[in-house]
Amino acid sequence: MKESLFRDTHYKIGLILILISFSMYLLGLMVEGEASLGVFFVNYLFTAGYFGSVILSALFSRKTYRFCRIFPALVLSLISAHSLNRYMNIFDASPFWFSITLVLISAACLGLAYFKAMPGYLRLLIMAVLGVGMVTFLYLSIYLVPVYPTSAIVFWVLGISLHGFVPLLFLIFIITWLIRFSEDNRKSIRALVAGAGVVVIFAVVFTLRWTQVVGLINDTYRESFVEDNTTLPTWVRVAQRLPKNDITNKALKVGLTYVMPDIDAWDFGRFPSRFTERRIHNPFIVTACLVGGEPCLNDEEKVKILESIYDCRHQAAERLWSDEGIKTTYINSTVLIWPQYRTAYTEQVIMVRNTRNSWRGGEAVYTFHLSEGSVVTSLSLWINGQEEKGILTTKSKADSAYRTIVGVESRDPSLVHWQEGSTVSVRVFPVTDKEERTFKIGITSPLHKNGQQLIYNPVYFEGTDYTKARETVNVEFLQTPANLNYPSFFQKEDLALTSKRKARYNNHWAITMDDPGLSGEPFCFDGYCYTLQELRPRETSADIQDVYLDVNHSWTKTEFDALLEVAGNRKVWVFDGQEMKTVTMENKNSLYKRLSKQQFSLFPLHLVKHPGKSLLVSKSAAVSPNIADLTESRFFKALKTGVRPDQAIYFYDLGDELSPYLKTLREYRLLNYQRGDMVGLQKIMKQSVLMQTVYENDSCVAVHDAGINIIRQKSQAKAVAPDHLMRLFAYNHIMLQYAGSWNTASPLTDSMVAEAQQAYVVSPVSSLVVLESQKDYDRFDIEDAENSLKNASKASKGAVPEPHEWALIAVAGMVALYLYIRRKPRLSRFFKSDRS
Repeated sequence: MKESLFRDTHYKIGLILILISFSMYLLGLMVEGEASLGVFFVNYLFTAGYFGSVILSALFSRKTYRFCRIFPALVLSLISAHSLNRYMNIFDASPFWFSITLVLISAACLGLAYFKAMPGYLRLLIMAVLGVGMVTFLYLSIYLVPVYPTSAIVFWVLGISLHGFVPLLFLIFIITWLIRFSEDNRKSIRALVAGAGVVVIFAVVFTLRWTQVVGLINDTYRESFVEDNTTLPTWVRVAQRLPKNDITNKALKVGLTYVMPDIDAWDFGRFPSRFTERRIHNPFIVTACLVGGEPCLNDEEKVKILESIYDCRHQAAERLWSDEGIKTTYINSTVLIWPQYRTAYTEQVIMVRNTRNSWRGGEAVYTFHLSEGSVVTSLSLWINGQEEKGILTTKSKADSAYRTIVGVESRDPSLVHWQEGSTVSVRVFPVTDKEERTFKIGITSPLHKNGQQLIYNPVYFEGTDYTKARETVNVEFLQTPANLNYPSFFQKEDLALTSKRKARYNNHWAITMDDPGLSGEPFCFDGYCYTLQELRPRETSADIQDVYLDVNHSWTKTEFDALLEVAGNRKVWVFDGQEMKTVTMENKNSLYKRLSKQQFSLFPLHLVKHPGKSLLVSKSAAVSPNIADLTESRFFKALKTGVRPDQAIYFYDLGDELSPYLKTLREYRLLNYQRGDMVGLQKIMKQSVLMQTVYENDSCVAVHDAGINIIRQKSQAKAVAPDHLMRLFAYNHIMLQYAGSWNTASPLTDSMVAEAQQAYVVSPVSSLVVLESQKDYDRFDIEDAENSLKNASKASKGAVPEPHEWALIAVAGMVALYLYIRRKPRLSRFFKSDRS
């Protein structure tokens, strides 16, 4: 019996077909559309042919028939079913662990033909895996119950619909094998029960935790909904109180990422949502939802909570067309660094391709994360093989043109918009499978100053799948850097670093160098010169009478107690979500216990009664809603009417990073900002001395992260410095004006737009857009500014001539040409003869 099993040619053919079919399935994961359908038909032919041979041998060759031949047929059917699923979606994508589980179960089933020849420990392992398989296929069989009627009715169409019965057939034949062939061995039975038990226990534990989290979400939502005196949206209160863990993340993504069948309607509804993560079928989540329920939030509220506490803003960004199948293929980054100006210009050329065969193409959406004070200063899109540079216009015009062309006419545009939290969004359309689309974005950034060192951190983005993208990075210094420290994957050549790795996109690196001191050389344009000065905040006396604590999950009990002690006799206040409360020795523990459970805090500045005599101490994580998420709430309306930039509150930051909410308040100049530790705070409390924020006006702006002031003054001096000084000034000056209009209904002014157009900077009031033709620009009344810096470029490493200087250059060129001709007799005679 043992020898005949090993010599069973029919069984070996099944194993060979499985190997070929599975290899084709893996290769098919790399293709889309019609190619994936072709992979299915080949796998289906293998399955149908082998399954037919097994049935025939069972009917007409009973003496030589082996029962275990059915398992290669079932495994081939499973591979064929998954190949079909890629083209005709019955199941959404499975988690990686579930795919591996199915592979292991299939391997165990194939090993049953040699079960009696195996050593004891291997038998136990096979039985344990079979236990897991029985539970798995029982779940899949139940999940596919709604498919059975349709599959049975239309099975005569090539038999393709019979794939819906594959899990049920697996379950039936595993049980049949156990009844007919398994030995009466207690150890084997125990191993089988143990395998099934592990899955069941894990499912029960997961479901219990799920029920607890969903119950907390629903209870918090209902309690917040009926609180009449709350000024924050209900979803914000829910987001603050939720524990940040994997179960909460998954619960919030039910209906967005994790699919749930509608049992009552027998519907596997997969309606598209604005959340762009790949939709996944997770058996444990489906089971937990059926037992423990789902959150009572709607999809919009789920997305807002995910944006706020799980940093999912890019996944939730609006898309006019699908980005499914779009992949980033190549990134070329060129970086120019001026240490003497603490400035860098990063230019990224990005190639993107649609791997799906789609006549209409898709939309590639990217979110670029910028450092403080950084600004987008160029945009290009390649159209018909030619680079077309962007034109800077108002945000509303650019958005209107892009939406009209992409949403209705489906032609070539690209767009970059400013967003809160030091981010910008870039859109490219259409991206097809015919060719790679290429776009370029340029970003002007101040270098971060840390002590006596300057730090360059690369621009990084979230976008279409870049896991297999290759990148090239070139860094050039426009002044010799001292004590240069750079990653090992760079090669140094004179004043340049080069990395031409065929490696995946990587933004986790930095370059450091000594600060050489600021150059006093200016950049001049249109009658103004721009120079740099050291940012030197000055100590100022402050009569601090009230201390406000912005307490959340980031605080430790030690910090809370230490700050109460440092405050001395001053009143200490906290906001408990409803009102300001004085912290006393009696209530401090209960207040800390409640407030430290908040994932983030939104401190109400408008409730601070005496900003000039108050100090707000904060420590925050990098999560919170944006100001834009709150614009319709009573909280925002009270904040906007009750807080003024000219009455900025003293703000002391104990943390390493500001939340998006606080970043925006700082950009609006509503915080007299200072960062430090507990020692610095003790000094403030004892000496009543604070660091005064540098005064900013129409002639001076501050870039705190770089430790510089940018000064603008009228002058006709010669331009020596790079034009990026003017661009940085313009962006920060626009933000200063934008902050000044905080209390107005509409902050957009013609002066801000004009300044943005002259410096060519993307801001809250301006965007860069590339359209297909001049007719498109004319149609949407988009004109390029004549007297402007235009798009920044890596080719322009220094100053650009002013308009009147271009005329002088032209005259000088003509004079030089005339003198050159006069010195060449032949040329001189030629021109003379031509005149005659």
